[in-house]
Amino acid sequence: GLTYLPEIYISGDEMWNGKTLGSDSRSFVCLGRVPLNFKGDDLLFMIAREMGHARAGHALWRTVSEFASGKQAQRTIMG
Repeated sequence: GLTYLPEIYISGDEMWNGKTLGSDSRSFVCLGRVPLNFKGDDLLFMIAREMGHARAGHALWRTVSEFASGKQAQRTIMG
C-alpha cells in the first residue's frame, strides 16, 4: 500500500530499535543494530513494522517528537 519504498539505513546506534522518520510524503527507516540481532522472519518483521509506520503516516510525528525532545538535531537527520 505504499506509493514509494522508503530507504533503509543501518545506524548501529541502538541495539534493538528501529524508527521511521521523515514526512507524510517521504520517509526513511533507520535500524540500529537490528540486522546483527535479528535474522530471517524476525528481521522481516522489524522491517515490515517500520514500513507500516511509514504507511500510517507516523514518520512525521516521530520526527517532530525526536526534534522536540532533543534526541536528534536537524543536521543529523537531514544531512
